[in-house]
Amino acid sequence: MEVLVCKGQSMFPTLRNGDTLLIKNFNILEIEPFDIVVYKNKVVQVCHRIFKIKYENGKKFFYTKGDFNLFFVEKVQEDNILGKVIGVYRKGRFKSLRLEKTIFYYIFISLFTFLKELLKWCWGKMYNFYSIRLLIKRIAPFDKSYLSLSLSEDEEYDFKSFYNFFPFDSNEYEKKLKVLAKYKNRALGKLWVVKDRKTERFFIYGPYVKIFYRARYIGRDLVTKTIDILKNNLQQNCAYVSIPRYEKSLISFYASFGFTVEKVTSEQNYLSMYKYLS
Repeated sequence: MEVLVCKGQSMFPTLRNGDTLLIKNFNILEIEPFDIVVYKNKVVQVCHRIFKIKYENGKKFFYTKGDFNLFFVEKVQEDNILGKVIGVYRKGRFKSLRLEKTIFYYIFISLFTFLKELLKWCWGKMYNFYSIRLLIKRIAPFDKSYLSLSLSEDEEYDFKSFYNFFPFDSNEYEKKLKVLAKYKNRALGKLWVVKDRKTERFFIYGPYVKIFYRARYIGRDLVTKTIDILKNNLQQNCAYVSIPRYEKSLISFYASFGFTVEKVTSEQNYLSMYKYLS
């Protein structure tokens, strides 16, 4: 048996931030649809639910998806699966996942996620409407003279307090920069820069800006500041990003900075983009 602390929201409400997962050493034949597993993809360790198993060209593949994500599906080879989740420790008490692995729970959580995506879509339509964005700016005025962009060493609070925390594998990726946007000493935006130990490439992850501070170009400011640091302080001539293919807005965002698609990894559903800095 092994334990792993859960981070991120892709399996909410089945799993929550801070849950300690109990992972079983398993036989691959024991893995069934609706099981929750931990696997390693291109860059991180991920905890998702299996909803389909297929044999393709003599190899066994598992189709996985987070309970809190309706559309993003990741295809995983059996060699990449690290363990099977059989329970969680939450607030000092152990909770098995027998109920959460039934088809009835899967139907319930799919409806829950569909409603979440529907509300998110409706909010996005309203939020992107010019008058609504203008109203938010009037309700929450923002003076950019109080905005500061700086390198952060306060990892525990400034970064882990955000909804999107990137749980990269420190054995393969070295933390190089943590760039933080603060408004009147309150953290409201961030991004990571990590270095791939094998290829020595520098990857930007983010930016993440709290919702009521969007549409104020804080994300653009963070990326511009980071590119400047990579070029002038770290003497890098190229920067990279790795983005899930369903994140169309994020792909367009980086394309506006001059990032170009390098390749598409079909099995991992990620786009690799790069930009020359010289």
